[in-house]
Amino acid sequence: MERDLKQLFQSDPRRFSKFTLENDFLLADFSKNHLDTLHLLNQEEQSRIELARKQFFGGENINHTENRAAMHFRLRRTSPMDPLDEEVISIRDRFLEFGDQIFQQKILGFSGKTIDTVVNIGIGGSDLGPKFLYDALRDFRGHSKVHFVSNVDGLAIHDVLSEANPETTLFIVCSKTFTTQETLQNAQTAKNWLVNSLSKDAVSSHFVAVSTQVDLAKEFGINESRIFGFWDWVGGRYSLWSAVGLSLVCAIGATQFRELLEGAECADHAFENDPIHQNLPVILAAVDHFYFQKNGFNSKVVAAYAHRLSMLVPFLQQLVMESNGKGIDVSGNSVNRSGVVWWGAPGTDAQHSFFQLLHQGTEKLHVEFIGVTLQPKSDNDHQIKLLSNLFAQSRALMIGEKSSFPEKEFSGNRPSTTLLLKNITPKSMGFLVATYEHRVLCEAALLNINPFDQFGVELGKKLCNELLPVIKKESNSMELDSSTEGLIQYVHRHG
Repeated sequence: MERDLKQLFQSDPRRFSKFTLENDFLLADFSKNHLDTLHLLNQEEQSRIELARKQFFGGENINHTENRAAMHFRLRRTSPMDPLDEEVISIRDRFLEFGDQIFQQKILGFSGKTIDTVVNIGIGGSDLGPKFLYDALRDFRGHSKVHFVSNVDGLAIHDVLSEANPETTLFIVCSKTFTTQETLQNAQTAKNWLVNSLSKDAVSSHFVAVSTQVDLAKEFGINESRIFGFWDWVGGRYSLWSAVGLSLVCAIGATQFRELLEGAECADHAFENDPIHQNLPVILAAVDHFYFQKNGFNSKVVAAYAHRLSMLVPFLQQLVMESNGKGIDVSGNSVNRSGVVWWGAPGTDAQHSFFQLLHQGTEKLHVEFIGVTLQPKSDNDHQIKLLSNLFAQSRALMIGEKSSFPEKEFSGNRPSTTLLLKNITPKSMGFLVATYEHRVLCEAALLNINPFDQFGVELGKKLCNELLPVIKKESNSMELDSSTEGLIQYVHRHG
């Protein structure tokens, strides 16, 4: 790029203060980017974001392909503003009460023993959000253990069941439609295990459902009083704030979950009310737009220098790439470029794997560093070294190093953004996740795409259902390409 980051700092000693935003939860440093200002949007781009923001908070059918709103911000409102809010809070109180009873280990199983283990069976949005926060908020957990099963690979559920006690285990079947293939297969395996271990009558004492399809959940054997619903305006990857977060409530309790919601509500208020040029999710989206749409950068690297944020990247991959991995805009026209790849790993591990590529590779990458200033359970020597590594890496990307040996040359001038969280608490995690959600909406507005549908996952599911009878040797009527046919025949010979 034409601008040189070192020169930008040399020409303006106050650059850091001009290119940072700070709030009660974090500091965002944009100064190591090739920017002359944080006013990055032209009038048309700003208008697109302002319109999307207005439609979003106004409850309009912003998800136009499915003709519904996307109102997950309502899930974290603490004070009702209308009858729908009152309904949301009523259902919230119900699942929070149940989850808190598990947290306090006050619920008994079929044989009268205390439930002390929870298995969340879901996939995608019914898995990644709660699993990320369960890991992040380890320091706030009670005594109940929570496991997450998503993969239809039988070893995933086998490994959990092999360590579980059927008398003290509760299963949460988390599926909006109660038809998700992977989830129902795992749920049925868990049900068979429970029935074989205890009794068919034990199912209602050891299974809970989070679903909009009450009848299907009841057919499975789940008591209606233990079926927790939500609404069609709650997309899967935006659903952890609803009863989808029940597994997390079981782990950290209702009080801490409410703190999570309060942090997210703070992010909602900030996104809705902060001026565009001081609006954190807007600027995060605008920086990405600058690099990926206007300067040909290839992918986004997230390096979280905090062990508690180890599951952040998988969560963000779904949130961002399932939302904005679209090739068609809202008018049905082809999008020139969208669906930026997000990837990464925790620092400092990442420094000893792919950071070679970041410093000396030829790919045009943008790095987002995330750090935490205070981690009470980490020894001070560890924390100092951790932050020193974070700051050193962002500086090294920027300044580079000259050498008489070409292979030891570091070009430098490689951009990065740093987010420094004050701490990791339910409230700060709520703020962080909701900020990323709003960032996705802003990026979608700049691309003129719909971030709330996900038709890209449907074709694979359809073809899977068509192939199942062929693989099971129940049918051979399909006309297949030679590759798929050959793979199936290999399984038949060796499976």
